[in-house]
Amino acid sequence: MGHVVANLPALSSLAPITGISLSTVHFVPEQDRWLTVSANGGGVSAFNGVGVGGAPLPNGYYLVQVQVVGGASFTQGFYLQHQAWNGTTVAAMLPPQGDHAIIAWNYPETVNIKVGLYDVAGELVWVGHGVGANGQLRWDLTTLSGGPVAQGLYVVTVNASSLDGAIEDARMLKMAVLR
Repeated sequence: MGHVVANLPALSSLAPITGISLSTVHFVPEQDRWLTVSANGGGVSAFNGVGVGGAPLPNGYYLVQVQVVGGASFTQGFYLQHQAWNGTTVAAMLPPQGDHAIIAWNYPETVNIKVGLYDVAGELVWVGHGVGANGQLRWDLTTLSGGPVAQGLYVVTVNASSLDGAIEDARMLKMAVLR
């Protein structure tokens, strides 16, 4: 049915633990935020949809395991599903003066943004980074080496991830530079 993604810490309780329940079977990290495992005697452990190294796990069936202190191990399957952000806008614009470009974003929560601009040959031309629920990055129409870019079509990649790593979004836009 899947593979183990979390070995949560052992639950401990002041009272004897007579049972353990898993709060949900269909887990959406962006909505539910934490998959909570609790013992009816008091202990609580949580999992947020992030794997080893802090990267969000892909959609799929997984298992979570909990060890009761001095007792049995508990394993439960669940389906992990990441959702796209609602109300998100990402745009690449060239103002009328044409001496720079703006890459703007608006997300419902704070994100880390990485923007890459590529020419039609697939060569990386420029990279930008930003943080915030909304914001803008300004590209001065120069290459990574500092020279002016040629007239033509460019592909803009925008990768955003929430600060807790639970949500990731990837967009691809086109921009034409005319001189």
